[in-house]
Amino acid sequence: QQQATAWHAWQASLEGVIDQLAPLSNTSQLILSLAEGSSRHAVAIAAPFLEAWTQLPLRLHTPNSFDVHLWMHAQLGDSFSSFFRHSALLVVSQSGKTASVAHSLANLQQQQVHFKDKVLVTNHPESMLANDYFPATGTHHCVLPIGVGNELAIAATKTFSGSLLALMLWGLSVGQQRQCLW
Repeated sequence: QQQATAWHAWQASLEGVIDQLAPLSNTSQLILSLAEGSSRHAVAIAAPFLEAWTQLPLRLHTPNSFDVHLWMHAQLGDSFSSFFRHSALLVVSQSGKTASVAHSLANLQQQQVHFKDKVLVTNHPESMLANDYFPATGTHHCVLPIGVGNELAIAATKTFSGSLLALMLWGLSVGQQRQCLW
């Protein structure tokens, strides 16, 4: 009974999510992903599918490697902003409050780096990351709710699976929008 109720709640949370899936602008040439822990593992598993469906290369970063990447591009000067402007930022944080991810996003804001396309996959769409770094004002910004409820155990089974499903749905949506699918 409890599983059936959870399933129906999850289905209800997905209603309309497909319509909310932010299309990527035609100028996106790369997907930069930022994730840690089991969120990173979900992106790593989804990466080959996302690359095939969107026809865009995906670079998966931990917050530490992302900060190094940001620092290196900051040293390049003018090409720095252009590189990120033509990249889509895909952030996966199941909790929506991963400190290291928030630190990397704060570095982006401090460096005044702007992505035309930004997507956050999280179980908590009202989280600090969603509110502070993914404003609803951009036409190519979206927060994809995983909608699986609170994780009751240390292992992030529900949120990992929900993240993987949200990434796959997003990848299929972008692939269809970009006319890359069969």
